[in-house]
Amino acid sequence: MRWRRVDDHGSDYCYLFPDPGETDRHVVAAVAAASFNSAWPEGYGWEQWDPTVEVGIHDVRDALPEVFGHRRLWEKDQVLGMDYVGGRRCKTYVYRERRGEHRGRLKLSSGEYEATRGDVERLLQAASDLLGRRRGRHRRPTGA
Repeated sequence: MRWRRVDDHGSDYCYLFPDPGETDRHVVAAVAAASFNSAWPEGYGWEQWDPTVEVGIHDVRDALPEVFGHRRLWEKDQVLGMDYVGGRRCKTYVYRERRGEHRGRLKLSSGEYEATRGDVERLLQAASDLLGRRRGRHRRPTGA
């Protein structure tokens, strides 16, 4: 998965581009899993939070039914909406662009994410790593 940050009239977005062999569905699942795994509870979320739960792209739809339900990825504005999930503050929203040169592409609302969670690059790198594991690619060691 690759991404490109764009400032669209004062709103920050990251357009998401699947690599060969990936689909939009894979990318959305990876972003959802990475967001959930890295999120921490807030407020009463501590009562629901289970630190042993970690999801991958293969089980994210079953593990987080409140996020996905049984809907399909249709051409509509919001593709993924994660506010508070399982007590965790996710604040992750993915939309499908309806106009312009990126029409039909997925876009992550990076401004909303960064306002509450911090650097969106870490989220996208974690999602990319999850997709790499799905394809069997692993990072090469960089040590001495």
